[in-house]
Formats: sequence, C-alpha cells, structure tokens
Amino acid sequence: MKNNETKKRKRGFNPNRGCYFTADGKYYCYERWDDEKKCIVHHKLEVGKDLSLEPTIMLDVYDHEMDLQDRYEDEQLNPLFDTKVVNYKAKNSMGRDDYREERVKRAVKKYGKTLWHYTDINALCGIIGEKEIWFGSAEHMNDREELIGFINDLEKEVYACIDSANKEKANDVFGQIKDRLQKEYPYIFCVSKARNDAAQWDRYACGGQGVAIVFNTATLFKLIFYNQIIMNEEYYGYCAKQHKMKELLQDYIQYDKMDDFSNLNGLIDNLLLCAMLHKHESFSTEQEIRISPLLVNENDKHLQCKILNTIRQVYILNLTELCEKEGIDFEDLFDSIVIGPTSKQTVRDLQFYCKNNGLLKLANKVKKSDCPLR
Repeated sequence: MKNNETKKRKRGFNPNRGCYFTADGKYYCYERWDDEKKCIVHHKLEVGKDLSLEPTIMLDVYDHEMDLQDRYEDEQLNPLFDTKVVNYKAKNSMGRDDYREERVKRAVKKYGKTLWHYTDINALCGIIGEKEIWFGSAEHMNDREELIGFINDLEKEVYACIDSANKEKANDVFGQIKDRLQKEYPYIFCVSKARNDAAQWDRYACGGQGVAIVFNTATLFKLIFYNQIIMNEEYYGYCAKQHKMKELLQDYIQYDKMDDFSNLNGLIDNLLLCAMLHKHESFSTEQEIRISPLLVNENDKHLQCKILNTIRQVYILNLTELCEKEGIDFEDLFDSIVIGPTSKQTVRDLQFYCKNNGLLKLANKVKKSDCPLR
C-alpha cells in the first residue's frame, strides 16, 4: 500500500477483537478455545520470528469489509492489514461484548436476518444431531475455476504491464503462487442470502429433496466473532485489471518493491485470500457468503478425514463447546429448518428427530418449503 493511501485509510486497531496486532506492531495476539483445557487460551506471536509471513491478512479483510459499510463505501477492497497502529486513535472504548454487538448489527444490516445453507439430510443430522459444522476444502467446490480463475486473470493483466526483461521473474513469481495454491486451499462453509430459492434447492439440496438450514445471522455472527472464524461476501467477476493486487505484483516484479509486506510469501498470502473472495460472474445468483476458519495449518486438531463419496479432509467445528464458551443457546443459532419442495420427508418425523435429540425449540421451527420446484 502506498504511503498516501495509508494516510487515506484510517483503520482502527482494536484489542477488543479476538485477534489483533499489539500497538507497536511487533506481536500478533489471538485467543483460541482449548478443547482439552476447556477454556480460552491466549497466544502471542512475534512477527518476523515466530511468524515467517503475514498471519493476519484474513482478519483485515473481515474488519475492512465491515468498516466499508460506514466509512469507505467507495474504497477498493484491499485485505492488507495496516500495521502502523502507532498512529491509532481508538474510535471508542466499548467493552468486548458491546463491540461485538455493534459488529453483529452491521452484519445483519449487510447480510439480512437469516442465511440459508442448502444441503442434504445427512448434513442436517451432522449439524443438529452431532452439533458439528464441517468446513470443506475450496479444492472441492463446484466452480472448476475456484481460486485459479482470479489468479489467471491477474497473471494476464500483470504480464501485459511489465517489460520483457522481467518476464522470467514474473514466471517465477506466478510459479510460486500456483505451487502454494496446490497445497494451501482454505476451508469453507457456504451460506446464502438467496432465501427459498429454486436454483439453490435444485443445485445444493439434491434437486429439492434435501433441506435448508436457516441460520439466525445475528446469533451465528456472534458465535464466530471472537473465535478466529471470518464471514465474507463473495465478489463476482475477477476485475483483475483494477485490483490492488495487480499493482502490488507489478511493483514487486518491476522494481522489487514490497511496501508493507515483509517478504514474497506475505504478498502471496494476501493474493490467495483475494482469490478466495472472488468467483466467476456466472455464479452471482448464488449470493454466497463464505465462513472460514483462520490460521489453519496441516497439524490443526480440527482437521479430520471423512468419507464423502471419496475420502476428504475437513475442518470440524464443535458447536456444543463453542456455544458453551460464548453463552449461546444452540437452538438459537437456527431460525428454521425448511424441508425441500420435492422431498418426501414429513414435518412430523423431522420434528420427532429434533425432540429425540433434545431440541424442543427447534422442533417447532421445522416447516415445508412452498417453492413450486418439481
């Protein structure tokens, strides 16, 4: 980011967040629920020593996106976290709970009161029966250009702007980017603003034979806010020609300029996150919102292998423990459970399943879709 752009942005560092840079920009602090100790554990990592690359790029996309609503509606998305927090002046001194509630209100305003997850009966039983959410790898998404589409478009635009003497360096940089992409897919749980939508029923709920788990946006957002899980709206269309990443890559390839990044890996981190937030414009009707855990490495204890037609690695979030930690009633996560329009599942039997699992409030939230899909 250029110096003048840094001055233009007045992003606020705030230790009320679940993860943040210290005021001197030297440490990255975050909290995590420890399944074994059954308590919140605080971590402090030294930038440049404990961390070889920018660890908080994802966090800033999340904060930046929320800040855009009330301050920078016309500013282009740039996930880079401005580490120059020594110039920070907190815009408020509200406590953790009040700060979270303010963010919850903004999320509801942005995404709506409910978010729909179209799926099959097995996934429903996993979420409300086992009380788990499985985050799948972006590698297995239905968009065959997932991540790589944005990168390819960006590559084309960068090559069009550099001189021939730097083509070999550009080849090396994009070679490293694509090599990282083969190894580091993010884990994603998808919900949608498209409510009771025929196309969503058909594509993601077994032709309408499945269900839609309708989440209460406010409660879901509150649950994940301090737990290193981010919620972001997808951008449809790549628009790499105008994207900030094009300028950053071009500056590095042409002039060896890194600006606020410590090394090329940090720049690639930023790029991979940007790629995750962009999909081909033909998917725009999905109105997708992506929920992703931060700081997932190959040794993360939340990663397990599951059989889903093929054996796949998934990130498993234990909703029981997270709800207990945040003081949230599990059943309040859900606005309703909607049975698909072509499903033979009866409301009565699904209500019995809920009651059998001790979910009496949720049993009263079961209903049948009135979508005329057949």
